[in-house]
Amino acid sequence: MKKLTILFFICLLASCTKQANKQLSNIENIMLAQPDSAFTLLQKDSASICKEGTDAQIYYQIIRCRVADLLYIPHTSDSTMLKVANYYTKQNNQKALSMAYYCLGCIYRDLKEHPRAINYFLKSINTDSTHTPKEMIGRCYYQLSGFEDNRKNPIKALEYEIKAYNYISLTKDYTLANNCLINIAQDYKTLGNDEKYSAFINLAKNKISATKDTINLARFIIAKGQIAIQGRNNKKLKTLINEGKKILPTILKQQEYGFYLMQGYYYKELHQVDSASYYFQKVLNIGNPIMEYEANTALSETNAENREYTTAWKFLNKAIKLRNAIDSIDNKQEAEKMKASYNYELEVAKREEAEESKNRYKYAMLLGIICILGLTTLILAHKNASKEKSIKQLKLIAQQNELIKNQEQKIEEQKNMMHEHESNIKKLETRNNELSKYQLTSSEHINKRSKNIKLDDDRWNQFRMSESYYKLHKMIKNGLDHYTNSEQKQVLIDIMATIDNLFNEYGKRLTAFLPGLKDAQLEFAYLIKAEINFSNIAILLRKSKPSITKISKSFDEYLEKNMKGLDIKTFLHDF
Repeated sequence: MKKLTILFFICLLASCTKQANKQLSNIENIMLAQPDSAFTLLQKDSASICKEGTDAQIYYQIIRCRVADLLYIPHTSDSTMLKVANYYTKQNNQKALSMAYYCLGCIYRDLKEHPRAINYFLKSINTDSTHTPKEMIGRCYYQLSGFEDNRKNPIKALEYEIKAYNYISLTKDYTLANNCLINIAQDYKTLGNDEKYSAFINLAKNKISATKDTINLARFIIAKGQIAIQGRNNKKLKTLINEGKKILPTILKQQEYGFYLMQGYYYKELHQVDSASYYFQKVLNIGNPIMEYEANTALSETNAENREYTTAWKFLNKAIKLRNAIDSIDNKQEAEKMKASYNYELEVAKREEAEESKNRYKYAMLLGIICILGLTTLILAHKNASKEKSIKQLKLIAQQNELIKNQEQKIEEQKNMMHEHESNIKKLETRNNELSKYQLTSSEHINKRSKNIKLDDDRWNQFRMSESYYKLHKMIKNGLDHYTNSEQKQVLIDIMATIDNLFNEYGKRLTAFLPGLKDAQLEFAYLIKAEINFSNIAILLRKSKPSITKISKSFDEYLEKNMKGLDIKTFLHDF
């Protein structure tokens, strides 16, 4: 009876463990396609799973980390996952350890510790590539590609992105596979290979259509919408908005905001101020500075066109503040990239030093073993008195001597290798010192450049908000043929005076820099500075288009002789 009771409890425990594993397995099966549902099940079943022993508790942490990553929930601590990795190391469970390393890579990515993240993603790939899920290996390569993009290394980024697609395309994660195709196309474009770019972008479009991938379809629609907005093609914009409405419930929130901007611009072109303002205001205060900047700028223009200048000025001020904040963030991100690159080199140096230390320990152990073998041989030779034993011992000694010679040769080779490693370490130390000096110099240069850029941006902001700039661009927008010659001449005089006032006597400096400059050429330069295109310059100066082209070529000839690689608009705009 007692034995039957024990057997019953063992079966009950096995049944509970199997049930817990089944719960985790079900969550793991749906997490890629339905991460929201997986997250809900994890919260619901966490108590019952964690009661079923250490194995279930540990594996629960891996699934929980992966689901959080799929839902873009930032990771804030590595302590739990380090314990998970340590547990599977002791268990010698290579497949689970590989998954733990992937989770650690994601955690350090969110913590901005990029060298450690790279190290763990590589460990995840190499620990057990046979049994680790293909989807996870693909995601490792996808993350590594992103790091190489940040390090401005498009060739390596492309290599990793192709590997990512090769693995992920074997799974049912169509959204990520299609995203890989788009990124591969963009990498080819960065490398100047337009033929490959077209091939992969067309392949991505076909795959997106075949798999009904609404998230990547939304990316294409929003990109086309931006082109339509820039070209003021309201008919095309309306078509794209209607396409977007069909997939709106299934896309990401940030993409939904992109559609709001498209709708706002559509109604803005129709001069329906209330409708345009309604959609633009939906994009305010969403935590995305770039989208908020665009919405504030659009609201400022909409209110200005409706002659509500106070409201327009309020939104324009917000847009300027957001633009300055974005520029500041970009500078900080660039500094972080430089720092990450430097830390990565330092991490490699430390790893090589640790490997060198291990090798020295091995060589010392090997030398100790050789000494012990030699001593044992001498003792045996001394104890054996008989001739046969002496001969055998001599043979053994000869063999040992041969072995010692071989080992000595190996030791000598290892010493040479150690000298080479020491030389490499010195080179790395010298390189790190040079990088430290370079980082300090770069920081000073960036600070100085940031001050100059801020001063220049302030001048340009003041210029673009000046009355003469507003009048000139308003006349062009309304059509210059609606204004008399005297009105056009007056606004030209005003804009030249404003430019001289804000940009340190622009005309005098340009005349001094280019002696013999004619009046028409000088007026042409002022209008380029005022951001006017060639066709409108021809109307304002009452010149034919060939005459304007001739004036432009006179500047081009000077730049070709003295400042190669600089175009006329950049030169006159930034002078």
